[in-house]
Amino acid sequence: MNVNAKTKNKMGGIKIPNFYASPLHDNGITVGENTGEVQEDKKGKYVLRSEESVAGQKGDTLRFKNPKLIQDGYLMGGDYKTKKLGDKNFEIKED
Repeated sequence: MNVNAKTKNKMGGIKIPNFYASPLHDNGITVGENTGEVQEDKKGKYVLRSEESVAGQKGDTLRFKNPKLIQDGYLMGGDYKTKKLGDKNFEIKED
């Protein structure tokens, strides 16, 4: 069997055999429309993920440094690559 092949598990869902080697394990893509209002604390500006997705859970913190990503108090729409910093804590990577 191909190590990268997707298979069905007992519950009927798709199982990725080598998930921990997959880019989905540590990184993901977040859609800007699935986040809440921009907030700020002593570490800088951030948004909270408003919906569960492949990239993470609802309520995860997404930090960013580029103020150009803010439009009308929200993160601009689009797809953003993220890097996991810790439990429920991610950073939006800039290309």
